[in-house]
Amino acid sequence: MKPLKNRFIVKFDSEQKEYFQYGTLKLYSPQRGLRNEDAKVAYPTVAEVVEPNGSGFNVGDLAVFPHTILDNKSKYIKKEGSIVYMTIPFDGSEPIFGKIGSKGEIIPMFNNYVCKRMEEAKQSNIIITPDSYKKNNPYKGIVLASPPNSDILEGTTVIWYKHSDYKLHYNVNGEERETIVVKREDIVATCKN
Repeated sequence: MKPLKNRFIVKFDSEQKEYFQYGTLKLYSPQRGLRNEDAKVAYPTVAEVVEPNGSGFNVGDLAVFPHTILDNKSKYIKKEGSIVYMTIPFDGSEPIFGKIGSKGEIIPMFNNYVCKRMEEAKQSNIIITPDSYKKNNPYKGIVLASPPNSDILEGTTVIWYKHSDYKLHYNVNGEERETIVVKREDIVATCKN
């Protein structure tokens, strides 16, 4: 199989539920199949890259998507039992968060950035507030990982549009993880640290 321009081929288990394992990497995505009222909270789905076709992936890489991409049966190439082969465009028409690194981290691709929200303590001239009273600034964070050839580097403080970030919940080998993914076009400013 050879995909057309700006597409790559992945395979995945169509019965992929909350647990999925590739080699020694075991991932858990709680309630992956349920639609969440908060559209920006994503329970990612993982698919193995079979034919990268210049996408930036390598054969065997684990690509991370919102589960809705893999629900599109019109893009199926073939099905062998519960294993499905399908093409996915990498021209920006479908959200692709990135790939999973060897330690279970999300490596961003296609102008996505992995960020961490910044905590801000409540201001007071008299009382120093404990950590339990810190609040997250929902639209400001620090870039933890940048895609290749990025103009915004790791460690940069950024501000993004309201409600434009994706919060990914997943578990790698028993360790609960949460990360924020923000698209480059949704970042409105960088700040001096």
